[in-house]
Amino acid sequence: MILEGNNNKLIGGVDGCLINSEMKYSYNIGEIEINGTGATDIGGVIGKVVNSATSNNYYLEGKSNVTFDSTEGEARSSDNMKITEFLGKLNEGQNPAVWEFREGENDGYPVIIKTEE
Repeated sequence: MILEGNNNKLIGGVDGCLINSEMKYSYNIGEIEINGTGATDIGGVIGKVVNSATSNNYYLEGKSNVTFDSTEGEARSSDNMKITEFLGKLNEGQNPAVWEFREGENDGYPVIIKTEE
């Protein structure tokens, strides 16, 4: 995501503003670039959280030209997001598991498990 201009607000890799909800077990590997000044409520996963619960959310470190002011989400290296331990964090407490690695897909990052309908 590349934003131009000044005073951009509510910017997140997955959600700009999470209100009265919850976000768990997600990740963002996309770039966040802001070309301007005065941006606020910026996060690697969520820009701003209001009356909401979050856990096990992650973002790819080093993929932004700005400092995040949101503490939601944990930075991880690309290599770390491609190992079994990371997959375990995304699937923690979920039964059945939601994420998996698929050979040759998503540049080695976890993908959502396909289900039969």
